[in-house]
Amino acid sequence: MKNIIYLIVLFSVLNVYSQNFNDIGKISLSIVMPENLEDLDESNLSNLETKILEIVNKTGLSGTGYNNNFVIYPKFTIYNSKISKGMQNITFIDCELSLFIKQVDNNMVFSSISKKLNGNGLSKQEAISNSIDSLDSTEDAFSKFIEKGKTRIIQYYESRCADLIVQADGMAKRQSYEEALALLLSIPSEVSCFSKVQSKTIEIYKNYQSYRCGGLLQQAQSDAAQNDFSSSLSSLSQIDPSSKCGPEAKALMGKIEGKIDAANRQQFQATMMVYKDAVQLEKQRISAVRDIAVEYARNQPKPATNNYLILIR
Repeated sequence: MKNIIYLIVLFSVLNVYSQNFNDIGKISLSIVMPENLEDLDESNLSNLETKILEIVNKTGLSGTGYNNNFVIYPKFTIYNSKISKGMQNITFIDCELSLFIKQVDNNMVFSSISKKLNGNGLSKQEAISNSIDSLDSTEDAFSKFIEKGKTRIIQYYESRCADLIVQADGMAKRQSYEEALALLLSIPSEVSCFSKVQSKTIEIYKNYQSYRCGGLLQQAQSDAAQNDFSSSLSSLSQIDPSSKCGPEAKALMGKIEGKIDAANRQQFQATMMVYKDAVQLEKQRISAVRDIAVEYARNQPKPATNNYLILIR
């Protein structure tokens, strides 16, 4: 007799952020995993999460992100379980794993796939683990699943790109610079207006710099007066040379150059390079924009808890 147990599963969004410049402009999916799921222990869930991440990464997307408007989440169904008795009892299970790519804002599923799996082991957990291990993340079906989701996501951004730029501009005018940059960094490079996105990103970043550079410069001056040159250089490294504080920041660099010891020399040279090297400055801007967007996303509350139905038969 098949027993149907309905498990309401709370989910948490995995927010892991890459430190690679290549993730900027790359379509990303936040991986949504259930918490405290009956019959799947922590090891099973971790294994399943790893498999999903492999599927996403092997198809050219990123399993990281600056927001979690687009998610990929599983539904795991055990529809048959039996124990073969002998010198050692062996548990056999037949199950199905379904994956969904969904837009959180409008609750719309962009792509889905289901795969039948089976496994066996000395316990139910071991059988589940073996069934997950049997999943081949390189299967062509998964590539098609991701590609369909990717196409739908690009279509979404393509249709809304101009509106999103205007929206980001409005946020910046309200001095919500971090939110504006996080929004712009969520737009993939495949959309036709991406060059406009990049231009608007740099524009907003420079405005953000002018907005906050006064405080950074004041802190750098205070630290330098106390001979805390490491902290002073840390603040100065965050000031864009093109901002209104750029000339004063450069002048302060000149003042402390002769006072720093060997321990701070490397940090000084790295900071000064940004002021002299256009390529290094561009890298610093990219890194700074990314870090701002990441920090903003980290500090946002998790989306309202959603319920996903996991069926165990």
